[in-house]
Amino acid sequence: MRHRLAIALVAAVLAMAAAAQTTGDWIYHARFAGTGIQRLIDTRDCTYYLVFNSLFRYDKKTQENEAINHRNKLSDVTITGIYYNNDRQLLAIAYDNSNIDILLSDGAVVNVPELKNASMTADKTINDITFAEGHMMVATGFGFIDFDDENWTVRRSRNFGTNVRGAAIVGERVIYSANGHLYFGTATTHYETLSEMRSVECGNGAILPIDGSSLLIVGENVNKATVDGDNISIATVIDRQPTDVQRTMDGYVANFTNKEYYYTIDKTATTSTRVQTTANTLHSQAPDGDGTMWTLNNDGLHAGDAEPFIPTSYGIATTPYYLNYNEAEQKLYVASTTDNAVLPKAESGAKTEVYTLDMSGRWSDVTPPGVPEEGMGNHALVFCPADPSTYFFTTRLRGICRARGGELTAWFNADNSPMGRTRELAFDAQGNLWAVDPNPGSTGAPNVIVLPRAKVLANDVKLSDWVTPTIARVEGASIKRGAIAVGQGGNMVFSPGGYMEQVTFWQPDASTMAARNHASYSSFTDQDGQTVKWEYVYCLAADHNGIVWMGTSAGVVSFNPSQAYASDFRINHIKVPRNDNTGTADYLLDGTAVTCITVDAANRKWLGTNGNGLFLVSEDGTQILKEFNTSNSYLPGNIIYSVACNTSNNSVYVMTNKGLAEYISDSGGTPDHELDNLLVYPNPVRPDFMGLITIQGLRQGSIVKIADSSGLVIKQFKSDSGTATWDGCGLDGNRVSTGVYYVIASYSENGGSSQQAITKLAIIR
Repeated sequence: MRHRLAIALVAAVLAMAAAAQTTGDWIYHARFAGTGIQRLIDTRDCTYYLVFNSLFRYDKKTQENEAINHRNKLSDVTITGIYYNNDRQLLAIAYDNSNIDILLSDGAVVNVPELKNASMTADKTINDITFAEGHMMVATGFGFIDFDDENWTVRRSRNFGTNVRGAAIVGERVIYSANGHLYFGTATTHYETLSEMRSVECGNGAILPIDGSSLLIVGENVNKATVDGDNISIATVIDRQPTDVQRTMDGYVANFTNKEYYYTIDKTATTSTRVQTTANTLHSQAPDGDGTMWTLNNDGLHAGDAEPFIPTSYGIATTPYYLNYNEAEQKLYVASTTDNAVLPKAESGAKTEVYTLDMSGRWSDVTPPGVPEEGMGNHALVFCPADPSTYFFTTRLRGICRARGGELTAWFNADNSPMGRTRELAFDAQGNLWAVDPNPGSTGAPNVIVLPRAKVLANDVKLSDWVTPTIARVEGASIKRGAIAVGQGGNMVFSPGGYMEQVTFWQPDASTMAARNHASYSSFTDQDGQTVKWEYVYCLAADHNGIVWMGTSAGVVSFNPSQAYASDFRINHIKVPRNDNTGTADYLLDGTAVTCITVDAANRKWLGTNGNGLFLVSEDGTQILKEFNTSNSYLPGNIIYSVACNTSNNSVYVMTNKGLAEYISDSGGTPDHELDNLLVYPNPVRPDFMGLITIQGLRQGSIVKIADSSGLVIKQFKSDSGTATWDGCGLDGNRVSTGVYYVIASYSENGGSSQQAITKLAIIR
């Protein structure tokens, strides 16, 4: 029966896919690091774990891991809690916007949006979810909602005007935890206020029913409450605050994520025993399972003493922010950040972390050992033109680091450079490295320093090797902002990034870096003679013609920096025609904070914003070609930190405030050579098929990606001809499980424009 249902579903999906092969799809890239673990729930057939608000499911039978997200199953993005009903074998998923999904045992998802859609000013935060026969009780910031667990309609709800930390039906009683008390009454009685109910003092917390007359309250302590007629007695089981408490085969387990121990509790919840473990570890055991205690920590997911499993993901533990694509290596680099223009309150002491994603779909930690820890956290990451496998990154307070192959090859600090900290980096057309610190403070260090090309890869760099051109008006009031670009004619453009601070143009002498021309502007004049001002400049980016685009807190403009020294200098305040026969136009993203700008192979611009999503505009910006936000696409968040274009296969990587996504697009523009009609066979792949899966319609040198239904790339390879084969195995060498998979093929020649084709493949095991 399960196979027949799967085949019917696959047939429906393939019918839609056959109607039109589409370009433009999304892949979510998972993030996994032990510091972000939130919840682990073991069940009879699978294990769920929540890390950095992302949900994973490990299938015990197939030994496969799935990232369950908005791209493949769920109705929303940022998960704040997961709660399991062992009797019904379903998982309730709560989101930061008060939405709820129910993941059923057959894999189907039911959305329960009533709380999210409720029009009310009260706090709708979901604090806890408990289950009783026929009921799903949701404790909220205002009261509770009781859902029918068959049709998921609202049975009843109350706005108590206070933060209810726990709500449950225990036997014939309804019980709430709020205001330092446990409130209880008859489950069938209508209570308008908590004051109508009997109460007993007890610390606030989540509620875990034990049986028809007792429960655990999980708050600052773990307390057991026992109902006796009209009275409740309270006894302390553990005198400290756990991360959570879960039922096991022999009782309960209490997790303490940041401690090096956990507690077991007996079945009657009377006694507890402390067990030593490692920090950042969660434990869970299915009450109806095989007795295995599962753990989740920095090393991954463990079944007892078995080898840990880590999902395909990047493991940046602090704030992932910067993206840069290395064309020579065909790798995406992802780096952490410290406080900056978009994140003024980010971790100022964040460590440097760098991960790469290669063309096979593998993530690697290439954080160089030995990087200085104090005052770290990246502000920029650039590749060396003379050796693209070498990259440079800045630190908040400790200078510039140079790395290659995951090894630290140089550290430029106060001992061997004129600058102790940096904000931005850029290589000019001659291969010289420019570094900027708009706010050196009381150190007396220059705002701009240059490492000549001959010394960029040297191992004996001395203080005297650096050039320090005296560039006025590059200084600013903040170390959190700053931007640099190299435009037409080798002209440098600097912005300190502070409030209403100037933009400086510098045409350097090729040998001395001294100014052949120099100009600064606190405002611009546009093509119509109108004054253009800004509060903050967030980014500067030069396109393929050397035109510099500037993203500000109020929109975007462009200009030719080689013209900045003339008295009649004008910038282009980009206009987008309305095309409504009125002859009028609007300024591009007028009033919108543009946080990052990236130029693709077709010289189009990808504009990231601080709350309005992502925009793709034409080469000159007069057309908005695509607009992506959380309402009209699978973009996970509307705040865009950075964007990078993969020139090898048309992918566009987007780092948002809610994770990293990859858009499979037509970013290469008009193709030089078209892919033929993409054909995959057999399709579907049935259980008795053990051969190779054939992919036709390729060109020699095409990049082929296989992605699962969540968009996670599980295999990637290059074709040697118009046909390629796949053995049906993932990166781990194991055959993939039943599901619908994306086959994504792309082709480009000699770095020119490229073309993309996508189809779907069904596999039934």
